[in-house]
Formats: sequence, C-alpha cells, structure tokens
Amino acid sequence: GDTFILVAGSTYTGTLVLRAPATPCKGTDTDYVTVTTSGTLPSSTTRLDPSVSGPQLARIVTPNTYPAIESGPGASYWKFVGIEITSTVGQFVPNAVTIGASSILGYSPDWLTRMGMGNWIFDRCFIHDPDISYSSLISTNITHWTSRGIQTNVPNVTIKNSYFGGYTGKDPGGTVIASEDILMDGGPGPLTITNNYLEANYSSVFLGGSDAAPDPSHQATVSSAG
Repeated sequence: GDTFILVAGSTYTGTLVLRAPATPCKGTDTDYVTVTTSGTLPSSTTRLDPSVSGPQLARIVTPNTYPAIESGPGASYWKFVGIEITSTVGQFVPNAVTIGASSILGYSPDWLTRMGMGNWIFDRCFIHDPDISYSSLISTNITHWTSRGIQTNVPNVTIKNSYFGGYTGKDPGGTVIASEDILMDGGPGPLTITNNYLEANYSSVFLGGSDAAPDPSHQATVSSAG
C-alpha cells in the first residue's frame, strides 16, 4: 500500500472521502494505505499525549457539517497514524469520522456491502471537538460542536494509543449532546480499542441500536486494554 505523508503542523481543510483499493487486497499489512505525519511520534506502544506531541501532528479539519473523514463505496484498508482530526467552531457535525458510509456522497450501504469495507486502523491520533486543542485540553464552554469521534459499522477496526477529547456539553440549540467517542451501532466487529484516552458525556464506547445482521451468528467483539 501507498503512504501519504502530511506535513506536521499543517492543516488540511475539507472532507476526505476515501476510496476503494485500486487492486485486489491479499489480506496482509501491505494492503493498507497509510496517512501519517512528517513529525516525530511516540513509540508504537505509547498512548499519544497531545500536550506533548500536538505540534508533531498533521491536522484534517472539516469546515462544515460533514465529517472530516468518510468512506466512499468499497473503501477499505486505510490506516491513520499521528493525525489530528477535528471540526470547526460554529458548524455542528454528528461525527468527526464516519466509516462505512458517506453523507457528502449520500452513500449508505447495507450490511452485506459494509462487510467488504473493513480493515481500518487509527493509531496515535488526536480526535476531538474543536472547542479544545493540544494546547488547551479542557474547555469551560458549555456549547460544543461534535456528537462523536468515530462512527464505524464495518469489520476489523482497530483504534489504539489515541486521544479523544471534548465530546461533552450541549449542542448549539441547548440540548445535552448524547455524545460518544466511538460508536458502532450497526457493525459486525471485531472492534479493537486499546490504550486510548476516552472522554465523552454519554458513553465512551457505544454498541448496538441500529440495523441487525441478516445472519444471527454475526456478533460485535470489542477488546479494550489500557
């Protein structure tokens, strides 16, 4: 797989809609397309501390009400390492990242289609509401601008060594946000969540509540350590 190196400290504005692999995947690490920073990161077993590593990250920021990252038809085998992902104050966004659908494309595939859109990794990323930053991880504002960090409804997603923050407070209309760091409401799993800092008003990790699998043997599996 290819590697895209984004410049540390730079901001990339817009919605990144990810594509399907150009060639058939073999089910190995070489299939992954990696999006990473040019900066220096802590070791691969160390949880990211934004107050220390923030300047080393590259930022993907949505300027509107669409997520910063979404998956287009057939998207799979994507890896994000050392990326800051957030939105913009004044624009309320349901998800910072949507895996398994795309609101900007109007793409909402069924369960069986999503089964072929798996294999995603988020490693040492900083995913947060725009009301906080790596230099100010605590906000006293009651109004926040994002419901959740990642919504995923595809197989084989790993989220590790990352920092989720600011998913608290009320939306611009004054309603308490039913926020989550990670939501898998209609996905098959496995979902592996390892050694992350998770901060949310409603639930750090929320599973279930949406469409059921046509095959009852499909079950969500979550592993959490650290």
